[in-house]
Amino acid sequence: MKSFVAVPNIFKFYLIFVLVFTLISCSESEAQREFENQAFSQPSGITEMTPNGGPVDNGENDPDDWRIAPDFQGSISIETPAYPNPVSFSGEIEILASVNSFGAVNGLQVYAFQQPTQPRGPLVIIDGQLETGFKTIHIDPETFASSTGAGNFGNLYRIIIYDGSGNVISYGDVQVQ
Repeated sequence: MKSFVAVPNIFKFYLIFVLVFTLISCSESEAQREFENQAFSQPSGITEMTPNGGPVDNGENDPDDWRIAPDFQGSISIETPAYPNPVSFSGEIEILASVNSFGAVNGLQVYAFQQPTQPRGPLVIIDGQLETGFKTIHIDPETFASSTGAGNFGNLYRIIIYDGSGNVISYGDVQVQ
């Protein structure tokens, strides 16, 4: 005859809590991985922006650009997408980010690529915990775009913003003319 040992209710509660937490954690990391896979896809389309950071009237807006990764939702946001966009080869791109909670982002790095297998950068490096508030990211197109050959002007480049641990925070495309 088999005997059963009664399991205390607190143990059952703990077990359920661990299972639910594990399931939530797995789905968040799957969502982050999917977001990062999208970030490493070929650049396509831009969100047109004026030199002063406003949207271009009747301009194109790429809904895929400048979204925030699942792991960073609520912690950081892109207030103003890359501008101007398109940008001249000798110009400068600015991105205005807002860090919304202290300790949410540890370090920041920015890379660019035209082909996913050929990243250029880091173009920008910020070490340490980011303070809350606005951060303007300045990027020089000459550091990642080629000036040789007429075919290179007007090409699209993907800009990817990472945290200091290499997790993708956001991405968007720019056109260099």
